Amino acid sequence: MLPIFLVAACGHPPHVAPSTARVTTTSISTTTTTTIASPTTTTVKRIEPSVYRIPTTQCPQPIVDLIHKHFDQFGIEVADWYVGIAWRESNCIPTAASPTQCLGIGQLALPLHRRFFEAQGLDWQTSWMNPDANIKAASLLYAEQGARPWHL
Repeated sequence: MLPIFLVAACGHPPHVAPSTARVTTTSISTTTTTTIASPTTTTVKRIEPSVYRIPTTQCPQPIVDLIHKHFDQFGIEVADWYVGIAWRESNCIPTAASPTQCLGIGQLALPLHRRFFEAQGLDWQTSWMNPDANIKAASLLYAEQGARPWHL
């Protein structure tokens, strides 16, 4: 009898029922192939978290336009993705502030990310709630670090 495999979400390794079988897992795109030390190979479809599946219709149009103004340079998919990030992080409210000092539409960690405001010639302490400045700072952060700052 083969062991039972549970494929966990978020990149966690599958759990293996007690057995002496050796398991190797290789992830390619959205398919995980699990090979057991026997002549059997099982392929399990796994839903990968996609940065492009976040809803993008809740933000007010002027905010969406600003996001496209600064993010279209990375591709329309990235701009649409960031609209979803803005909704997830702040509900597209320019004055949103978290208890952990993440501020504005993109919930940038300030003062940690202040250099992205300074690169625009702005003082982060007075500019973080300006939607254009906050989104531009977020695009500079994205250019440097990709989606990682938003935990994707």
